[in-house]
Amino acid sequence: MSEERRPDGKGHADPWAEELDGAIERYIRGEGGEGCEEAFNALALRLFEYQFERNRIFRQFCRQRGGTPGDVRRWEEIPAAPTEAFKTFDFCCFPPEKTVRTFVSSGTSGASRSRHHLDTLTLYEASLVPNFARHLLPGGERLPLLALTPPAAHHPESSLFHMIETLMRALGAPGSGNFLSPEGRLDSAGLEAALNAHEEAGQPVLLLATAFSLVHFLDACGRRGVRFRLPSGSRLMETGGTKGRSREMPRPALLEQVEACLGVPPSFCVNEYGMTELGVQFYDRTLRDLHEGRPPRSSKSVPHWTRVRILNAESLSPAAPGSPGVIQVCDLTNRGSCLQVLTADIGRWEDGGFQVLGRAAGAEARGCSLTLEEMIRASDGDRNHNP
Repeated sequence: MSEERRPDGKGHADPWAEELDGAIERYIRGEGGEGCEEAFNALALRLFEYQFERNRIFRQFCRQRGGTPGDVRRWEEIPAAPTEAFKTFDFCCFPPEKTVRTFVSSGTSGASRSRHHLDTLTLYEASLVPNFARHLLPGGERLPLLALTPPAAHHPESSLFHMIETLMRALGAPGSGNFLSPEGRLDSAGLEAALNAHEEAGQPVLLLATAFSLVHFLDACGRRGVRFRLPSGSRLMETGGTKGRSREMPRPALLEQVEACLGVPPSFCVNEYGMTELGVQFYDRTLRDLHEGRPPRSSKSVPHWTRVRILNAESLSPAAPGSPGVIQVCDLTNRGSCLQVLTADIGRWEDGGFQVLGRAAGAEARGCSLTLEEMIRASDGDRNHNP
């Protein structure tokens, strides 16, 4: 599933790619016009030109849509690849032998899964660390990171597990660790011991968990009557949901149980929204708002190296303000694949950020499906033209 070619996480010696990577890294650090729309637009168009030239499937799709570097003037006009297309096509702007990592989406056995090939991990990590720190450690804290996930080495195809390993290495204090076995068994006893030790020492902690694994731990604690009062400043990052799992739990009920069992208030619980097909992650602004003296907002903030659009599900034109629509992301860290990605999720703008409402279904998914069909037709046409 996953491929690892070079231990330094850099698989290319392509001057064009290296030039773009340097420009994107500088922009992420705020050295290339942070907050300037024209600077973002110029960099996005440079990246689009590179992807159009180097990604054959994407190039044919863009031509079919009438969106080529000669025609496109704004980042909003760059054709978007639907996330479903990552299950069908390998979007690569580089030769396969330059791959350093392939992230694969989670899914049931036998189901098609998205694949995101990377020729460097540098951009992914340059985006990940400061964005996470701004939302989960806004005061510059250095806390033990306790993860209800397995070690990444056992699942190199998981972008989430790589994300958590990178964060532990870059931001974690002594005592950080994983509490899920490679086979997926929760180490409840080990996690309880760690939480008790940090509670006794007065050391705040940062828990990182999928909602599913978190529910399992909370249920295990509930069955045994175990409760913690973690030190003030302890916090939680949870991702994913429980819909379709063995036990579903709405997020408000989950946060209520977190506070009752762990002593972590909802304002210190931050939801992360990310996916295999993107290099960027989005976080609730609750904890960051508290740190900056504002009333906490639960909508997701948008890092300055990305743009988010909420689109009418059928026409894929901008949805009316406050109306739900399909989430589309322009992500500069996706240098080696497609920078404009049409997700299969529904969201809406709220409080200067966006809320994720759930998966597109029925008529809402039609626009995404039609876009995938266009991409398949473009690929078939290209094969017929170039036997």
